[in-house]
Amino acid sequence: MTADALAALMKDYCGGWRFCSDSDVEVFNPAMCRNLLDALERTGRVSEDCSGLGFDKVTEAARRLLAWADDDRLRDAVKRAAAGEAVELPCGYLTQAFSLDRPHRPFDSQKVLSLLYCMGFLTFAKGTSCTLRCPNKTMQQRLAACCA
Repeated sequence: MTADALAALMKDYCGGWRFCSDSDVEVFNPAMCRNLLDALERTGRVSEDCSGLGFDKVTEAARRLLAWADDDRLRDAVKRAAAGEAVELPCGYLTQAFSLDRPHRPFDSQKVLSLLYCMGFLTFAKGTSCTLRCPNKTMQQRLAACCA
């Protein structure tokens, strides 16, 4: 595999996070890059389900969060994000503080999408602070697994 092909593979599976909506800079997850290199060394390919690249435990936490949220519009937004579409934050900004004081009350869409951002499943879409997207193929696959 050429260096350019490896860089493109890493970008597709391990890159794409943007922490400022007006920035042209997208960053890579170094642990995912290391795991991708390990997988390539062991098997020569990246698995279809992106297993072994990380986020397995976080995926289970996100699945539980989405089950707890129980909102059809939210599930639709998450499915669209997993399919590579950008989704709008309902209030136009990320929620800054969360409380688990009342666990019997499900989080609203705004809080769930904000938590998915904090967990790394979503990142800012370029040019807007109120639209989020999945950063790469790994996170798209992981988010899709949460909706299954």
